[in-house]
Amino acid sequence: MVNNQAVTALIDSGSMITTVSETFYRSLQDLPDLQGLDSLLDVSVADGSKLSYLGYIEVSIVVPFISDFVLKVPVLVVPDTELNNTCPVIVGTNVLRPIRLRVPPDSSCDVPGEWQMALDSLCHKTFMVKACSRKPITIEPYHTVEVNGFSRNIDHDVSEVVTENPDKPGYSVCRGK
Repeated sequence: MVNNQAVTALIDSGSMITTVSETFYRSLQDLPDLQGLDSLLDVSVADGSKLSYLGYIEVSIVVPFISDFVLKVPVLVVPDTELNNTCPVIVGTNVLRPIRLRVPPDSSCDVPGEWQMALDSLCHKTFMVKACSRKPITIEPYHTVEVNGFSRNIDHDVSEVVTENPDKPGYSVCRGK
C-alpha cells in the first residue's frame, strides 16, 4: 500500500529508487506535494538511458506481510508509459533494504516468494554462470527467461536467480532460491 492505497507493484532489486507513475500519483488522496529536484539527480535505467521524472513525493509504504511496519520514503514520480499503466509502482532498494532489516532470514514472518527472492538478492554475492547455449541471451524488462548453465564455486543447485545488467556485456547473477 502506498499512502493507504492498494496498488500493483514491480519488486525490482536492481532499482535503487522507488518510482510511481504520474497517473497513480494524481490518484492519491491527500495528494502529496510534488517536490522538484532542479536537475540535482541524474537517474539511469538498465539500458543506460536517462530516466525522465517530474519530481519526488514522500509517501508511507506498507507491505502485505508486515502490516505493522510503515516505511516513510521519498519516491520519484515518473511520466506515464505503456508499462507503468498496468504496474504503476516500481519498488526499489530504498524500500527493500529497510524491509530486509525488518524481516531477518530466520524470521517466522510468512514472506511471499516474489518478495523473498528480491530480499534474498540483497545479501548474496554474485557469481558467474556459463550458459550452455552459444546464442546471445536477451532478457527484456518484466520478463522471465529460462537458461541452462553451470557455475563453479557454489555449494548446491540453484533454480532461480536475479540478474542485474552491469556496464559491461553480460549479467550479474544472484541466487534467488
